[in-house]
Amino acid sequence: MFKRMTTIENILAAVVILCASVISLGALDMFGMFDMPGRTAELSKIEKRGTEAYWAEKFCLSMGGKIEVVVESGARCDCVTDEYAIEVDFSNKWAEALGQSLHYAAELDRTPGICLLLRDSAYMDHMNRLMDTIDRWQLPITIWPVVVDD
Repeated sequence: MFKRMTTIENILAAVVILCASVISLGALDMFGMFDMPGRTAELSKIEKRGTEAYWAEKFCLSMGGKIEVVVESGARCDCVTDEYAIEVDFSNKWAEALGQSLHYAAELDRTPGICLLLRDSAYMDHMNRLMDTIDRWQLPITIWPVVVDD
């Protein structure tokens, strides 16, 4: 039914977080991880680097998803793929992201996902709170922690 992150996936996510001072979304892009065949390298609507909208579009394009999909309630899901409804938020908004991802997934009949943008010194606390909540309630949410630079 829903894909849960395995222990190995959780460990890999932790490694990504621990490497936050070394790895950034921009550095990953140098290795072509965000180049999708048939997609433009330019961001279509976003002018200011470092905004949530900038990172949401960049992440969504890397996933081959659709950006800003309007759901039946009128809300906008940041990224929708064939499998996932993904909310993209900075780590300090982890609780909002949790609720929004569940809501969008329910309306779109997808697996809920969160792209958690890590940029400040408190991100580890935010990530821990999010993971503790997901584990406590056994929520079927996939997390993509992404270290960003402004």
